Amino acid sequence: DSSVKHKSALCSEFAEMKFLIEEEEKAAAKLIEDEESKTASLVVDVLDQLSTQLTKLKEYKEQLDSVLTHTGSMAFWKVLLS
Repeated sequence: DSSVKHKSALCSEFAEMKFLIEEEEKAAAKLIEDEESKTASLVVDVLDQLSTQLTKLKEYKEQLDSVLTHTGSMAFWKVLLS
């Protein structure tokens, strides 16, 4: 009779431990998911910033090309007219 009670107590303890482990696993999975989400959000923000900077660089290059072309033509006409 005592061995049956002992087995029953062990089974209950095992079930409780199993439940606690499963709860810890769920909590850990949630933390990992949250961290992955934060990381993904940061990556999106950085990519957006890079895209914005690239657009600004392209605009700057176009302006610089325009100025250099204009300066080049001015030099050409200056040489031609002198």
